[in-house]
Amino acid sequence: MVVKIHKSSCSMKGVLDYNIRKTEGRVAHVIGTANIGSDDEEAIREVFSRYERLNIRSRNVSFHMSINPSEGEAMDDGTAFSLVTDIMAGLGYSGQPLAVFRHEDTGRVHYHCISIRTRPDGRKIRDTYERRKCQEILAGLSIKYGFTVGKGQGMKQGHTAPGKPAARFNRALGDVTRQMTDIFTECLEYRFTTEAQFIVLLNMHGISAVSRKSSDGRPVFVLQGLDRKGTPCTGTIRTDALDSGLYDKFAIRMARCRMRTENLRAVKGRVSGIITWGAGKARDLTHLERMLARQGIILHVSRTSAGEIFGTTFIDLLSRSVFKGSELSIPGISSFRNLDKAVAQSNIKRVHIKRKRPSAGYGQAGQSKEKDIDTEEIEWMLRHGMTRN
Repeated sequence: MVVKIHKSSCSMKGVLDYNIRKTEGRVAHVIGTANIGSDDEEAIREVFSRYERLNIRSRNVSFHMSINPSEGEAMDDGTAFSLVTDIMAGLGYSGQPLAVFRHEDTGRVHYHCISIRTRPDGRKIRDTYERRKCQEILAGLSIKYGFTVGKGQGMKQGHTAPGKPAARFNRALGDVTRQMTDIFTECLEYRFTTEAQFIVLLNMHGISAVSRKSSDGRPVFVLQGLDRKGTPCTGTIRTDALDSGLYDKFAIRMARCRMRTENLRAVKGRVSGIITWGAGKARDLTHLERMLARQGIILHVSRTSAGEIFGTTFIDLLSRSVFKGSELSIPGISSFRNLDKAVAQSNIKRVHIKRKRPSAGYGQAGQSKEKDIDTEEIEWMLRHGMTRN
């Protein structure tokens, strides 16, 4: 388990906005509060705002802690809330307002706890060596709750790990309708301009989708869960059965994305540069997919029944943008329909660079060793501030 106390702020607004925004996106919810009197989000805001006004001179007044259980450490919401209250009591926050949120936006359940360092009398709770003290408290609580300190994932809570989609459908986790609703909502955070692009996004998260008309003529998506091999593993569920307004949210988001084109030039330039580098280095299309995935770009290839490419889609996880191949300009690739052939027949120039090696470990003194390096690779690395291993 990893427990992390995050950087504090002079205001509660940031930490409140972060957690409440997650609840509005249906990827988090409040599991419990203390000294607030209600689980209602507006009540939580009001109480923390009232405490904040008691001392406007203090700087680090916000308290934000995340708890990320390791795989195999079963923890229900009741246990999590009990653990949080024990930690907070040990840190000297007994009697302070407290709200605990359960997050499910990373594909793993984790918890966020927020409180405030301003006491009811306006004085500030001392936070000197708070992180060290927290680790000592955890060591004492590990036997009571049956967890191992420091064995969880050290990723930043509430954010997707670099180069990976946020979550994937998993039939073994149960609650199929909740998973599909959460994933559908997560995909609405991306920039996409066509229905086909959104369907590719859902596929990336383990859900197949087909556009249909309901009995009253309204458009809906028919969804189905997929296993790791892409085989359907659930029955079909229509979006109007999950949420009557889900398809409307998709349509509104797509319309807004079509109108917003600002800042895309820089994103397209970065994505095109990475694809150019990968296409020149990859042995084949499968190798290119792996190389791009390591750079946070997912390549989806659409093929005919005869196996011919008729379309490509690139998903940039960093900017959360989806692009058709035709939207990107890649030197040497006139059409993404022949992407596999272009990769296989790449004619990128090569140069020979002689590098002097130290005599120790390389045979005779002054011995040089030649190494082939693509000119495009050099340019790409310089552009991105990278070095070759």
